[in-house]
Amino acid sequence: MDGEVRAIRDEEALLRIFVGRNPEPFVHALRSGKTTKWSGSLFNPVCLFFPLVWFFYRRMFFYGAVLMVAPIIIAVLFPNAIGTIGTGLSGAVAVISSWLYVTYAQNRIASIERSGQPESVRDELIRKAGGTSVAGAVFGAVVTAAWVVVALAAIPKSLPACTSDAVRDTIRNGVIEQRQQHGFDASVTVTDLTETGHDGQRSRSCEFTISTPQGTNRLQGEMSWVNPATDQFKMQFKGPAH
Repeated sequence: MDGEVRAIRDEEALLRIFVGRNPEPFVHALRSGKTTKWSGSLFNPVCLFFPLVWFFYRRMFFYGAVLMVAPIIIAVLFPNAIGTIGTGLSGAVAVISSWLYVTYAQNRIASIERSGQPESVRDELIRKAGGTSVAGAVFGAVVTAAWVVVALAAIPKSLPACTSDAVRDTIRNGVIEQRQQHGFDASVTVTDLTETGHDGQRSRSCEFTISTPQGTNRLQGEMSWVNPATDQFKMQFKGPAH
C-alpha cells in the first residue's frame, strides 16, 4: 500500500514539474484518469473557444498544427457541414484536452526518466520539456483571429429585400432604360413589391407593379448579385406575373 501511495505521489510531483504554472487542473485530470477517465470537471472552456491559443501556450505544437489544418480539410471534404463538424470538434477537444495534455506529459516524462541521468538533471529536463510559451499563445491568437476574419468574409451576404428602396430604384431604372431605347419618356412608377421566393443568398424572386402613361403591368423578376463586396446586384425581368 505504501508503495502505491509513493508511486502516485512521485507521479504527481513529476507532473507538477512538467506543467509549471497552474498544475492543479492537470493533477486532478491525472487522478480522475485512474478512476473514471472522463469527468465533467475536466471540461476545458478555454479550448472550446480558443483551442489554438491553449495548445500552443502549453507547448503542444504538434496538436496545435493538427488543429490548424483540420478546418481546411473539413472545408474541402465537407463544405456544407463545416459549421456542424467544427462545433462538434471544438466540443470534443474541450472535453479531452486536459486528459490529452496529461498523456502527452507522461510520455515526455517517461522518456526522460528512462535516460538514467541524475535526478536533478532529469528534473531540469522535465521542466524544459513542459512549461508554457507566451509566444506560442500569441501565435495561436493571431491564427485564431485570422480564422475569424476568413470565416466572416465567407458568410454569404444577404440580397436586399424585394420591398427595399434599392430594389425599387433598380427596377425603375431598368424599365426607364428599356423605355428610352424605344423612344418613350421616363414616367415610371414601381409599386406593390413582394417577394415570391429565394434560393439561399444567391437569388431572390420578386413581383411588382409597373405604372406608365401607357398602362399598368404586374411583372416578375429575379434578383442576383453582381458584386456583393460593393452591394451591386441586378434584377432580371421574367415577364408578366402569374
